[in-house]
Amino acid sequence: MATPQSGIFVEESSAHWFQEYDVGRSVEPSIIRLALAKVVRSGLDADGVQIVLGLGYELAGQIDLEVPADVRPFPPVGSGDRSALAPQH
Repeated sequence: MATPQSGIFVEESSAHWFQEYDVGRSVEPSIIRLALAKVVRSGLDADGVQIVLGLGYELAGQIDLEVPADVRPFPPVGSGDRSALAPQH
């Protein structure tokens, strides 16, 4: 990606919730897909709730999502106190 991604949260909202999960390599892809579908469906039922799911490069491959050829895992940036980790969940 040549330019940074713009924000994905609604600016007018004062409430945001960010969660990260680790998925073991031994978990069947069908189970992961069912869990993700349940999250999406729950957001469709809730009035005014907007859900964004971001998947790491490895998880996308683990559940057989089609990933563009130029997509790669995000590397950490910065160093010391001024850094941003890049966990691939």
